[in-house]
Amino acid sequence: MEVVSIEKNTYREMMARFNVFVSQMKEMCQRNEPKKLGDWLDSDEVCEMLTISPRTLQSLRYKGILGYSQIQHRTYYKLDEVVELIKSNTVEMDIEYVRRKANERVAKQKLNDSYDLFS
Repeated sequence: MEVVSIEKNTYREMMARFNVFVSQMKEMCQRNEPKKLGDWLDSDEVCEMLTISPRTLQSLRYKGILGYSQIQHRTYYKLDEVVELIKSNTVEMDIEYVRRKANERVAKQKLNDSYDLFS
């Protein structure tokens, strides 16, 4: 094994140049990475996700409720905006009201069943 000795200043200069080289390589690699624009959905996917018709989706666009982008006659929507639309229109239910209605329905069904016995 051969040992090579160099001056401290020469070593520092070599390391500085090497670090510049490494940073340039990292920059070049980052330029070639695919750009991330977030997740986009087409009209069919949004209609399926929201269980709405294409005409209803068109109304949401025209009213400015849901943003979109159009490329060569195809319409795309940001997934984040669709999810936000769902969240902003979620209605919280009163659990006591739901229980009361369920009990009323059960009682009504029992009453109907008892009438069927006498028929």
